[in-house]
Amino acid sequence: MDVTPPSALRRLGIALAGLAVAALTGAACALSFDDLRALAVTGEADADLAYLYPAAFDALLAVALISVLLLRSAKLLVRVQAAFVLVLLIVAASAVNVATAVRFGFDVRQTAIGVALAPWVMLALALWLWLLLIKHVHARRASGSGADAEPAAEQDIVPFGRPSPGTETPAPSPVAGAATASEGPPLLDPAPAPHAEPAPKATPHSEPAPQ
Repeated sequence: MDVTPPSALRRLGIALAGLAVAALTGAACALSFDDLRALAVTGEADADLAYLYPAAFDALLAVALISVLLLRSAKLLVRVQAAFVLVLLIVAASAVNVATAVRFGFDVRQTAIGVALAPWVMLALALWLWLLLIKHVHARRASGSGADAEPAAEQDIVPFGRPSPGTETPAPSPVAGAATASEGPPLLDPAPAPHAEPAPKATPHSEPAPQ
């Protein structure tokens, strides 16, 4: 009987939980859209462009959620910063929904100041989270770019096996190279010089005896 391993079940459960969180996030954004748009109109925002305020808020909320997920292995201070932004956005949206539900009357002047500053505050928070993500990625690359990480990356690219750093053969020394060269095939001796025959010795000429 084939049994699904527990690791696969955990991954499936995490994936389903992620889909549920995404669905809840979409529902919360849709339900708070009109309240945020009405608050922008109360703050004397242009009625034709008032929908951009809740849209920008929802985009910032998505960035905060993704940042919290990607920074789960970062340092404690970095995780606290991302979580603080996420909690701040959730509390702000909840406060607007509660104020609209109880028919709380916002002061027009103060609301107008908040509506005027809201786009730039949201931009600053999004940039802050983005810089945290970039810093975290650079820190992970720096920690994993040591001497052991580079050969591993090369083995993924090269289609054939590479010797591990511990089994590499050392380069031959000059003495060993000379000894190896001497063990090769013997070189041909140069052709011997032609042997010059010695000149005949001159014998003394004997004169004929007188008759």
